[in-house]
Amino acid sequence: ALFLVLLYTSPAGLVLYWTMNNLLSLVKNVFYKLRRPLFVLYVLAAAVSLAGIAATLFAAHGMKVGTCLTTNMISRSLTNQLILDQFNSVTMENSMKPDATLSQKKSKANGSLTVEFNRDAKKMLDWAKENGIAMRGHTLVWYSQTPEWIFHEDFDSKNAFVDREEMLSRMESMIRGTFEQIEELGYGDVIYAYDVVNEAWMEN
Repeated sequence: ALFLVLLYTSPAGLVLYWTMNNLLSLVKNVFYKLRRPLFVLYVLAAAVSLAGIAATLFAAHGMKVGTCLTTNMISRSLTNQLILDQFNSVTMENSMKPDATLSQKKSKANGSLTVEFNRDAKKMLDWAKENGIAMRGHTLVWYSQTPEWIFHEDFDSKNAFVDREEMLSRMESMIRGTFEQIEELGYGDVIYAYDVVNEAWMEN
């Protein structure tokens, strides 16, 4: 319980924890039934040691190995160091999704859809830049975690829906505004890729 409280407060973290917990339980059960347990232990130790240079090996071949990222993860020394040791790419869990990057107040004032990165997004972008870790942007167009008000007149969910042409215009404004914000804030060298459309196909 203490491990959960100290290290993992995000959904992704919990998934990682339970996955590792089940995996370790399986390894333990197998370990007790082996004739040469010490040999297996040496192999596992070697595997852990090799994992520590995974990011370096991937980078040497121009490849990325990444993980999701939250401000909680980088504010704790253990998880922060784990990410720095094991990965060369990160993706924000939620802070670059539409409901986090779009400002309703400024959109109403400007009369056009306005992008404004929040404090968490800037903190993680600064962290990535300071540590030389590439970041994948996630995401621009998605049916989920997109505020309802962007579909309505005057950016107010109480008003009528706008037409198709207006929505296409707003989508273009959002995409353009996102990349303008990245350049204005000096993060152009941090973002190496961006998920433009997420989960475009229906499950059925």
